[in-house]
Order: sequence, then C-alpha cells, then structure tokens
Amino acid sequence: MVPDNDVDDWVFEMTYGQNAAAAIAYAAAVALTGDNQECAWAAYQVYEAADSAAQHLLSDADESTPQYNAALLAHPLVQTAISGIYDDLARVENESGKPQNWLALKHTAEHEGAAWSHAMP
Repeated sequence: MVPDNDVDDWVFEMTYGQNAAAAIAYAAAVALTGDNQECAWAAYQVYEAADSAAQHLLSDADESTPQYNAALLAHPLVQTAISGIYDDLARVENESGKPQNWLALKHTAEHEGAAWSHAMP
C-alpha cells in the first residue's frame, strides 16, 4: 500500500500505507537504537495520517485561507490523534521504570488506535 511515484492508479488509502510503514520503521529504529527522536517521528506519522484524512474530508474548502489551516487543526480526527499522542506520552512517562505495566500500556494504545482508525475515511 505504500505509494510509488510511478503508479497511475493511486488511491487515497495509499497515504495511510505510507504513514503506517514509516511509523513502523521509526518504531523499529527505537527498538534497535533507543533513540527517543525516533518516537517523535513515529508519532508525527500518526498526525500526518490524521491531517491527510482531514484534508480529504475538507476537499471542498479553500486551502489558501488561514481558516483552512485552523479547520484542519480543529478537525476531530486530528484532535483525536494529537490527544492520543499526548495521552500515550503521559502514560509512558508515568510508567517509566515499571516494566510490569507496559503490557497494559500496549493494550490501551492498541485499543485506542483501533477505535481511531475506524473513524478514518
């Protein structure tokens, strides 16, 4: 599902594939290197997917206005993604040094992520 620049039959959902593949790559890099910056890049891919969905849903809006950017940021899909990222960061910070709670953290993130993804167009 990752877009190829030479593909003539591109579909919107390929954008999600690109963001998902990048997020997985960044998450793998965290596991391999321990570099926390990779976490930020993975989270940014979640935001990018939400932003793309909001742009798709607001396709009739005038992109050249400041109101358009405000509408994108205020869109429920974008706000849910941002809120989820912040919530997960807070959970990780609170669970620091308590590895027995990581399984619960993983389960919560999976559940919230699945619910959010079902709302995507």
